[in-house]
Amino acid sequence: MASTRTLTPRFDLFLALVAVGLLASPALVALLDVGERTYRYERVEVTTDGSSVEYANESAAPDRTPVDGAIACAESGRYAWELRACTFEKSVLENGTVPTELSYGSPGRVSQLSLYPERYRYVSLNGTVYETAYVANESAPRGDGYRIDLTLEPASPEAALEHASHDVTSRAVSSTAAEAARTGSVTTPRTATVPDRPIRLEDGTYYRVFLAEEIDPSETTRNQVLVLTALASLSGLGLLVHLFGRIEVTYVGGRHRR
Repeated sequence: MASTRTLTPRFDLFLALVAVGLLASPALVALLDVGERTYRYERVEVTTDGSSVEYANESAAPDRTPVDGAIACAESGRYAWELRACTFEKSVLENGTVPTELSYGSPGRVSQLSLYPERYRYVSLNGTVYETAYVANESAPRGDGYRIDLTLEPASPEAALEHASHDVTSRAVSSTAAEAARTGSVTTPRTATVPDRPIRLEDGTYYRVFLAEEIDPSETTRNQVLVLTALASLSGLGLLVHLFGRIEVTYVGGRHRR
C-alpha cells in the first residue's frame, strides 16, 4: 500500500518558508538585539598648541578623560601608579635632575631603552609636554662609569602625539572606534573596545573616541517588540496549519494475487 501527498509546489513552498521565518522571529529578535540597550560612541579632536597636547573642544570630552593615555600625567590621579609617577615627575621638573644608583660608561645622554623598557616617554606638566631623559653626569664619576641622573626636557607636542598614537590607526582599532573617529558618532547594540589614545586618521588628524551614552529603550518600544513578535509567531503557526489543511492524502490499495 502506498501513499501520496498532493501540493502546489512553488506557492506552498514559499508559504512554508514564510511560516518558518515567522515562527523564528523571537530568535531573530534576540539575535539582532531589537529593543535592547544600545551604546553611542562619539569623538573629540586632539590637537597641539605649540607646547601641549589638548582637546580642540575641552567641553566635548567627558570629565577626567585623558587626552592621551600614553602621555603620563595628561590627566593625573586616575590610577595609583600614575599619581605616584606624576608626583615624582613634578619633583624632577622642580629640581632639574634627580640622581639614581645607576651608572653608565661614558658621560652624556643615555638612551632609556639601553637601561630598561620605558613605561612612558612623554609627560605633560603645567600645560607643557616634556620628554623623559637620562644623563650620565660627568661631574659624578664612579668606578664603573658616571652616575645617571633623571631629568625632563621640553619636547615637541607634535612628536609626543605622533609617538603615542603611531600604532593607533583607523585600521588597527575596532570598526566601531574607527567609524566614530571618521564620522563623529556611531550607535551599536554592543559595547566596543576603544583605545585610551587618539586614533590617527588617514588625513593626519587625531580623534579621541569615548562612550558617550548608554541608551535604554522605552517601555513602549519594549512592549511593541513583544506584541509584534507574538503576532509574527501566531501568524506563522496559523500559516502552517493552513498549509497542512491543504495536504491531500490518497490511499491506493492493491489486489492480492495467488
